[in-house]
Amino acid sequence: MKKIKSVCVYCASSSKINPRYFEAARETGRLLAQNGMRCVCGAGNQGLMGTLADSVLENGGEVLGVIPRFMIDEGWCHKGLTETIVTADMHERKERMAQESEQRKNDLVVYLAHDLKTPLTSVIAYLSMLDEKPDMPPEERKKYIHIAHTKAIRLSELISEFFEITKFNLQNIRLEKETINLSLMLEQIMDEFYAVFADNNLTGNIYTEEDLMVEGDPDKLARVFDNLLRNAVAYSYRGTNIDVRAYGEGVAVVIVFSNQGEPIPKQKLQTVFEKFYRADNSRSSQTGGAGLGLSVAKEIVELHEGTIEAFSDIQSTRFVVRLKRLLPKGQRQSGGVI
Repeated sequence: MKKIKSVCVYCASSSKINPRYFEAARETGRLLAQNGMRCVCGAGNQGLMGTLADSVLENGGEVLGVIPRFMIDEGWCHKGLTETIVTADMHERKERMAQESEQRKNDLVVYLAHDLKTPLTSVIAYLSMLDEKPDMPPEERKKYIHIAHTKAIRLSELISEFFEITKFNLQNIRLEKETINLSLMLEQIMDEFYAVFADNNLTGNIYTEEDLMVEGDPDKLARVFDNLLRNAVAYSYRGTNIDVRAYGEGVAVVIVFSNQGEPIPKQKLQTVFEKFYRADNSRSSQTGGAGLGLSVAKEIVELHEGTIEAFSDIQSTRFVVRLKRLLPKGQRQSGGVI
């Protein structure tokens, strides 16, 4: 079943309404926020509309408001929304609200075309050059073949990434769980990234407690850690460290991925998990993905009943994953909160 990302809610801005409706608006806002659904509404600051928006925001959710100019002039616009779109009139407002609730579907096509075009254009250009100059010096020919090959690999990676997000977004994913030694898995993945770190003048370090055990799907969890490391590589300053720390904390295993790069603005720390998010300061044309890796990671972690959060300051950017820990026999397994 497809996961709903945005819900458009039409409701009154009048305050002269049965109190039961206000309670329903608050509950609706709470449910939208807790289920990660963006609320699209009319941006009013009064009545049910204002109550709904306040509830979504108070529970950590996002609200996109669409409001005509004359309502702003009257002072009816909610000033604390995540994003506000101003329209010319009520008719445009209603159309825009419906469009925004479905916008993510259209974004996939736009980003697919944009991200595939760049490496594909390069491959065609270099191959055309080789075809047009059969007498090209061997060293020069070798150079262009290498560049075309690198761009072709990048193209393949992007296609795989889009396929991955489509699979996770459109299918009801089944986990094939087994007991996993997370300590060994992380060490193995870090070893596999040795060449990637070296190519980008980075140093990878891992610090993990021994025998941290979880129950999960090893392939999908490996995908999470792979995506987080690739993201760290893409956004790290050259000559810095990428650190992975794993430790037990009550009934949870905590895995922290840390890198040194340009800080993520506080207001965007939740946005990074949305599909197609990509910071401007990524070396995106070369190493940055289509902005899908973190979204895939979040979906997989949540399928495992875990959590993933982002933190960023001038010292480092950290992604913290919490998974349910398999404790040794005889120790209490339930009763804690991840």
